[in-house]
Amino acid sequence: MDKNEKFSLLKSIRNLRLRKTFFIIVGLLLFVIGILAYYIPNSMEHDRLATIDIGNEIIEALQTYFDDNGHYPTSLEELVSKYLKEIKKPLWGDSGWIYSGIPSGLKVGYKSHGGLYPMMIYDPKHGWICDL
Repeated sequence: MDKNEKFSLLKSIRNLRLRKTFFIIVGLLLFVIGILAYYIPNSMEHDRLATIDIGNEIIEALQTYFDDNGHYPTSLEELVSKYLKEIKKPLWGDSGWIYSGIPSGLKVGYKSHGGLYPMMIYDPKHGWICDL
């Protein structure tokens, strides 16, 4: 085997290794993207449903408060200790609970362009309305 043949053989082996490495990296990236594509939407849905569960606890406490007092509290903090152990933060949205004094005014929202954009609103007739 002469020098040119050896060089050619080494070059083809190196190219083969580079191709294998490339395909392994691409395969791993596709695998990670696939996992993220599955996990992220499911995580968001879990957070949305957990927020609805927390909101339902607050709605029940508001109704119990109304039954006991004949009116709704002026703030959610009035529910703490007697009606709720604590006001849990919503997992969906980033501004916390917004309450306007009646159960239909309980909202989950996030700040958008300096204002509040509701993501979820509780309506006594229809339940939770999600603005996706």
